Amino acid sequence: MDFDRTRALGRWSEWVGESALSQDILMRRLGIGRAARADLNVTSPPAQAMVSAHTAGINHYLSTLTEDVLPVEYKLAEKGVPDDWEDWHTYALCKCSRSLCRLLPKKLKAAAAQTRCATCSWVIWT
Repeated sequence: MDFDRTRALGRWSEWVGESALSQDILMRRLGIGRAARADLNVTSPPAQAMVSAHTAGINHYLSTLTEDVLPVEYKLAEKGVPDDWEDWHTYALCKCSRSLCRLLPKKLKAAAAQTRCATCSWVIWT
């Protein structure tokens, strides 16, 4: 989950270095974190309660981790214990998964087909 969260938020290069920078730039341009926060803010109270309970469970588990019991990838990357989970991170993972699996290819194709008006900079879809 932390791997997916890190990638969704455009922070993967913090783990693997410069080779992931282009992916991080793309993920930040897609605005998954911003959209996830916005979705959380308009979610019904019962659904927010479920997400909060999920977050509490994740954070409880994270609170039990110590340096000596971390998964091997954390030791190799010298990252220490993962950051606390926030409710909107769950939304970010869902958005990232959905975008990368279904919508991203369409968005990239559409972006490649657009041009901007030289006078006003509005996008013109071709």
